[in-house]
Amino acid sequence: MVEPADIDALRANAEAMQACIEASDFTQAAQLDFDFHMQIIAISGNRAIAEILRNSAEIIQESHRLPFYKRGARRATFNEHTAIIDALAAGDPSLAQRAMADHIVQAAQRAGVHFPTSLDAG
Repeated sequence: MVEPADIDALRANAEAMQACIEASDFTQAAQLDFDFHMQIIAISGNRAIAEILRNSAEIIQESHRLPFYKRGARRATFNEHTAIIDALAAGDPSLAQRAMADHIVQAAQRAGVHFPTSLDAG
């Protein structure tokens, strides 16, 4: 269950990340992006995924940093994280799942990885 303190921590993370993006501190923004994902994993209680991410932190943070250099995509991660937080705060698991899936697909695309989606199967 997502507690109000979890929502507050996620919002504080997103706001700090946005401030770093505005200041062009993409290294710290990438760290906060990574921390956001670790917070979500902690809330979910999935220790196996947490361990995998901790062991791959350097590579993951580099992949998180690169999209911030694309001027038109700088706010995308913040907006996607905010959608996830809003869905969690609303207590809507279906909406949270969709927001998280959208973030995964969009973040992968910003990094140059394209997943087939139901929209592709036309």
